[in-house]
Amino acid sequence: MAEPKQKEWAKPPVDWRDEWYGRVREKNPKAYNLWSAEEDEELNHEAEQQIPIKELMAKHGRTRGAMRSRLVKLGLMDRFPIFKTKRGKTKAVF
Repeated sequence: MAEPKQKEWAKPPVDWRDEWYGRVREKNPKAYNLWSAEEDEELNHEAEQQIPIKELMAKHGRTRGAMRSRLVKLGLMDRFPIFKTKRGKTKAVF
């Protein structure tokens, strides 16, 4: 006896995370991976030299948000130039 056909809505959903991570990792190969101690040391050294964030993103294969979060966590944001926005808020140059 043939198995009954499943209705379209009864199919299990595709895991969207695999597709999302794949697309993000095309541009940023290390996106969503843990940071290593060696990467933290490199980032600290590069922050002392005030290497632009875009170069850091490319070198480390990380997203802008990942770089910003890691710099804040390591207390390195103060090593980058700050500017005021039109609304009076301060932001680091990214």
